Amino acid sequence: MTTLTQKKISISSEQNEFLENFKQWGFTDQSSIVREALTQFIKEVKTKQRKSQMTEKAKELLSDYKTDKELKIIWDETFYVHDGGMSGGFMFEGIPYEDRNKPKSPTVLAANGSLTMKIWPSDLAFYHQFEKAAVGFDEGTWIHNELKPGQNGMLLTVKVGERVINEKITVNISVQEVK
Repeated sequence: MTTLTQKKISISSEQNEFLENFKQWGFTDQSSIVREALTQFIKEVKTKQRKSQMTEKAKELLSDYKTDKELKIIWDETFYVHDGGMSGGFMFEGIPYEDRNKPKSPTVLAANGSLTMKIWPSDLAFYHQFEKAAVGFDEGTWIHNELKPGQNGMLLTVKVGERVINEKITVNISVQEVK
């Protein structure tokens, strides 16, 4: 069982009005709204930190690629890695969520070119059905689960000319308790 601690905080009148309408939002009390909001905020902050780490790693790799040959990222042979195990591929802009596990065309990087893409492990995307009482309608949305603590990365497969290159790229993610 989780131990709860009481804290005294200051909030704006708009926030207070929102809390007073907790039943309208499908919550049992005002504290449950605050706990849920903090949980969501913590996830958001951690995700932002992890994305920043991945962006820095991508910048390192980009500076390493200087050639007069075209490079192709072979997505169907590129996999998400977590703690040494491979788990599915990646999705990116232009790939509908429901098609995330289908074959993908290679991405071509022109000779001496650069490329910036936001990618996400396909296995960490899922459809979340909202509870009708919580939001007032019966709909859902696709959500990206956060990267788990441990070693995260990819087994990247690229083709330069006729040469196929496999490169494992990882970052270690650790969780620190926020006090």
